[in-house]
Amino acid sequence: MTSFLSDAEKSAISDVFDDIHDTFARDIYIYKKGMTVLVALTDDYNSLYETEEDYVSDTPELTRYTTQARIRYGAGANAEVGTPTDASVALTWPIDVVRLKVNATARSLIYAAEKIELDGYLYDLISEAAPIGPFSINYFTLWFKRGA
Repeated sequence: MTSFLSDAEKSAISDVFDDIHDTFARDIYIYKKGMTVLVALTDDYNSLYETEEDYVSDTPELTRYTTQARIRYGAGANAEVGTPTDASVALTWPIDVVRLKVNATARSLIYAAEKIELDGYLYDLISEAAPIGPFSINYFTLWFKRGA
C-alpha cells in the first residue's frame, strides 16, 4: 500500500520532532551504581553464613551521567490530566509526579539507574516507557515520583 507521505517528507517531519526535542530539552542527571565485588579470604567461606572477617567487599562507586529530556511538572497539588470530554475518566496526578520525554539512549540509562536528578531533587521511576514517534520510535515517555 502506498503512503500519503514520501520518505523525504517523513524524514523532514522526524527532523522537526528532533529539533523540538533539542530546543526544549534540559539536562538531567542519572546516578548509577557500579557492581559490588566480594572477595573471599578463606576457602570455607559460605555467603549464606557470612561474617565480617570472612570477606572483603569492594564498595560500588556511584557514577553520574548527564543526558537531555523534556520535562513536564504537575501544574498543582492535583494537576488534572485529561478531561471528561476527551477521556472516559479525568485523572489527577499529585504535584510530585513528573513526565519526561527522552531518547532511546537516555531510556536505557534510566532503566539501569538508582536515582534521577531533576533541578536538584531526586526522583524514582514509576512507569514503563511509552514509545513516541509518528513513523518510527525515536522517543519515550516516562513518569517519575519525587523520592524521599
